Amino acid sequence: SVFSLLVLLATFRHSHAFVTEPTPALFPSKPESKRISSNRRQRITNCVALDFSASKHHHDDFLATTELRMYRVGIAGAGAIAFGTAALLAEGGHDPMLWSPSGKGTQGLEQNSALKVERNNKNSGSSAEAAQEEWSLSPRLASSAQELADQNDILVIALPANGHKDVFDALVPHIREGHQIIISSHASFGALYLSQLIRERLGDNVVIPITAWGTTVCTARQPSNTSVRLNTVRLCVDFCTIPESASETSFQLCQLLFPQVSTFRPRQGL
Repeated sequence: SVFSLLVLLATFRHSHAFVTEPTPALFPSKPESKRISSNRRQRITNCVALDFSASKHHHDDFLATTELRMYRVGIAGAGAIAFGTAALLAEGGHDPMLWSPSGKGTQGLEQNSALKVERNNKNSGSSAEAAQEEWSLSPRLASSAQELADQNDILVIALPANGHKDVFDALVPHIREGHQIIISSHASFGALYLSQLIRERLGDNVVIPITAWGTTVCTARQPSNTSVRLNTVRLCVDFCTIPESASETSFQLCQLLFPQVSTFRPRQGL
């Protein structure tokens, strides 16, 4: 498309910047900490060990304590995947916030309704009751792109690709140093477009890692505007990060946010 071509041309113009920027601090903010079980810590340890084995000492420092940090995560979107993503984050002890760009997706939740979650657990047993998990959560709700950006250090774009550009344009004026962005999932060189907008606003000295996923972390259905049914959690999610120097940081962040996913696999090039 013309949009993709323009983004690609802009990328070639600024391609030198993608390999010269410094890697940001792994977790620049100081979020609330929460003690986790030894089983979950071991699972995260196993996940982190899957890749980047050459930097084992770095991961040893990262996992040196059972006090793993829990984060406020802003999710742009209010459909089945956004709800499912919020459910997985809350299950891991994080604090998700939902923003519906149209304002319609969170209307049911605005009336003090909890988000009801159902999940089919195929490994739970033979009975229907054992194979079905149900719980609820009360995610924070944002009324604007500014509120979503101001109240969260990590931003997840979780809506159909045809809505990405409008959301990028709405978020960029409020992006600040310390933000990290995940696109779930990536399409049409959107990460390059977003990176260019951020660079034009903040300059070359501020690094905002943008991680593009090849797919979503889950598949889900939305029976109502206050419920979500988690069908599956992905075994593997491919990802690519701009700038490439932040790839290891993004890998660790993805594993910390979504330990339910067995493997996040780094890829070279969008």
